[in-house]
Amino acid sequence: MNIQPLLPEIVLILMFFLIYIIASGNKDNELIYGIIQVAAAINVFIALYSYDQTGEYLNKIYVVDNFSQTFKVMIAAGYFLIVYMSTSVGKKEKLPFEYFQNLTIASFGLYLVASSGDIFTMLMSLEVTTLSLYVILFFKGSNGDATKAGIKYILISVVVSGLALYGVSLLWGATGKIMIKELAKKNVIPMMIGDSTLIVVSFILILSTVLFKIVVFPFHFSVEDITEKSNGITSSFIITVLVIGSTAALIKIVNITGNVSSKLTWFLITISVVSIVLSVFKTISQDKIRNFVAFSTINNCGFLLLSVVCNNETGLIASVYSVSCFSLIVMSLLYIIKFLEKDEALKIIDLKGLNKRSNLMGFTFSVSIAGIVGMPFTSGFIGKFLILYAAIQKEFYGIIAVYIFSSVISFIYAAKLIRNVYMRDSKGSTLQIQFPIRLLSVFFIIGIILPGVFPQIFVEYAKRSIIMLLSFGPL
Repeated sequence: MNIQPLLPEIVLILMFFLIYIIASGNKDNELIYGIIQVAAAINVFIALYSYDQTGEYLNKIYVVDNFSQTFKVMIAAGYFLIVYMSTSVGKKEKLPFEYFQNLTIASFGLYLVASSGDIFTMLMSLEVTTLSLYVILFFKGSNGDATKAGIKYILISVVVSGLALYGVSLLWGATGKIMIKELAKKNVIPMMIGDSTLIVVSFILILSTVLFKIVVFPFHFSVEDITEKSNGITSSFIITVLVIGSTAALIKIVNITGNVSSKLTWFLITISVVSIVLSVFKTISQDKIRNFVAFSTINNCGFLLLSVVCNNETGLIASVYSVSCFSLIVMSLLYIIKFLEKDEALKIIDLKGLNKRSNLMGFTFSVSIAGIVGMPFTSGFIGKFLILYAAIQKEFYGIIAVYIFSSVISFIYAAKLIRNVYMRDSKGSTLQIQFPIRLLSVFFIIGIILPGVFPQIFVEYAKRSIIMLLSFGPL
């Protein structure tokens, strides 16, 4: 058996045990943090090294291809950035090593999601991640509100997971199949779904747990609670890395149904529209930057859902491109929060005159804001352009008008925030920024602008990732 395609999974598990062994016998937090950072960086290089490796295992239950490897690279990169920010940037939270062990297992679960060859395995892999999040939701909870937010998240997650498993049983009963490649073949689901309400209901139930994890309506309120009240690192993982892994599951499930079921399509489009419109008006009413980031994430996930629902080549390419770019932009904003936040929650008013305190930090924030609302010359603009182009190909003209209207509102509010950064009096002292922080700022700036100015290379990689889906799917 060729194990080279499985190197990302193997290395991540070895890192889990390595961290456990070293941390168990060493109480030097700085050493442990350094080991975790190095291990996370190695994980990224291994994922990149294994990018072109493919293989099928366990009777095709586990499939490694360009699609899964692309998402593993994104998951590994997101995991590294979160670990780095939690241990090096701003106020260190002194989290125990068990916390990072559970983050590692959560990332491993998302690896499994990306390569799952059947729906049941995919959902169980999602639960590996979710169970790890259950453990860390209450780490460093500062008050009773944090506990309540964690309990609420767990209860909702348990309910939607149960609904998804029930949906799998309905699908199995109706078709006798749960293998993704078999279900995605032409004339399997597409011919049945138009006439069978049972099939539509089964997919809605299956998608409930995925929609919860990509933080769209009606599950947005739990994300708001988690982002505002729980540990910052946990919320960062939920609204970035977990969204990346869940997008892989969403793409596979929606691709199975083809373009036949108008019921399922309009169900998902309705969720997308409500998510975008609701998040826009909630975003402009926030005074805390954490809440602003949370609702901006919901807005972008609404756009992401539309790209997947289009289920054409442009839409699938847009979904892969967009989830990577949007997640990096959110990471950048979370990095700024981590760096600036002290004992109290950082408010938007605290960012006034940020450029006078630090030119680099002010520019990083401005580029991130421009990217998250999709302004030109940023990766966010290209992502939303591709999504709207895919929607035009599907002739969703009325929906496009709603999306453009919401984007205009976001542009106006983003311009106001950027003006405050550059044209208002400073609300603090000059910031002292060390070299590692400067390097991270430059990385985020380049990562947001470069794919927006030269999108061809990144779009091509996104296209390579969905070739396998196009080869056996109903498109």
